[in-house]
Amino acid sequence: MGGRDGTPQEALSLVEKHALDHWEKQIDALYFVMTEKGLLNLHVFRRCIESLEDSVYRSASYFERWAFGLSQVLLEKGAILQGEIDERMGTFEKADLQPQFKVGDKVRVKYENYATRWRKPHLRTPGYIFGKEGVIERYCGIFEDPEKHAFWVSTQATQPLYRVRFNQKTVWPKYEGPEQDTIDLEITQNWLLPIEETPTAPLNQHKQDHHEHDHGHDHDHEGEEHDHVHQKRQEIEQNALNNEKLETALVRLAKVLIDLVLEKKIASIEEINAHIEHLDKLEETPLGAVLVAKAWTDPQFKADLLSNARNAAAKLNIEIKVITTVVENTDKVHNVVVCTLCSCYPKYLMGRPPSWYKSRSYRSRVVINPREVLKEFGTVIPEDVAIRVHDSNADLRYLVIPKRPQGTENWTQEELIKIITRDSMIGASVLPPQTPKEKN
Repeated sequence: MGGRDGTPQEALSLVEKHALDHWEKQIDALYFVMTEKGLLNLHVFRRCIESLEDSVYRSASYFERWAFGLSQVLLEKGAILQGEIDERMGTFEKADLQPQFKVGDKVRVKYENYATRWRKPHLRTPGYIFGKEGVIERYCGIFEDPEKHAFWVSTQATQPLYRVRFNQKTVWPKYEGPEQDTIDLEITQNWLLPIEETPTAPLNQHKQDHHEHDHGHDHDHEGEEHDHVHQKRQEIEQNALNNEKLETALVRLAKVLIDLVLEKKIASIEEINAHIEHLDKLEETPLGAVLVAKAWTDPQFKADLLSNARNAAAKLNIEIKVITTVVENTDKVHNVVVCTLCSCYPKYLMGRPPSWYKSRSYRSRVVINPREVLKEFGTVIPEDVAIRVHDSNADLRYLVIPKRPQGTENWTQEELIKIITRDSMIGASVLPPQTPKEKN
């Protein structure tokens, strides 16, 4: 998905995860505002999203990825600065200028927790040494802080650097050499803790693709009482995670981004709110339903809509901003729409897409086994009806004209609009028969 492995995922969840938070609606609206201002195009946006580290991409929510993508576009444009983001994010600790350790001090290396990162960091501390205990062998002096310099945050950022000596058997439990063998590493002060301060390993580990990181607690704890206290602390923290919706680093990034955009007048709150209100209204009364109802009652309009959706919609004063292909469900063909790359969807006709449409499960599975996926919607397509899956993988959108239900033969367009569902215009469901109305 999104240029990544498309291995089929777990069964599809049709339950909406939650109503969109306000920051999600703001990020959604900001995309449209930036596009209208010429600050963004779809292809740049996709590229920026796909630059996310793989483990972060897979764990991030839909609009968390959007926030990252929009931030990268504005950084590339020079509209915002990296330092402005980092200052508000609290990404970096304050620079250390005074050495805190001396030769012979026992220290422990901190853990890296990618769950707190909104981008892949530039690390010079190898993952295999996280959480390990060693001894300061030498103070090397004040050096540039590589984590800050790598992102042009500050040309003055510095950290004290030490050579830390570790016993090989402590680092590698299966090490076959003698007890006296050691390995020395160069580690900046911000990665070190005094031995009496025990770092807690991240509760939710992310798979790393640039180091074979050993995040486990393979070191010995200092006494059973400490084990008990440490375990109790982890239980408390885990319970907090289970009971709270934690604000991730990418959610913080989204909020920081909105603040910067408003502060720098890249967009106004009025522009953002206008798009939010417009999409909210479309979800209540999709313009797609207006087109479908008209097509059901006007054969010539339907022919025009299937031939050139933009021109046909314009006759009803409906603007289609992106080239849209309209397909029709018949007794012989059932159409279903997906976007395996980035969940493209005709928002200008139907409002925001449902969460299941954006899910990896739907996007990866419907292209392989559409009949099985449709069954999960309660939609059973007979074997003698062909299923056509439309993967909206380019800058094109789709609208499905569902089969008109039996019993609606003498209904008005206004009455028809009320029974046309979002899912039926995606092809995920069929419309049920209606009770016929008596002719006047």
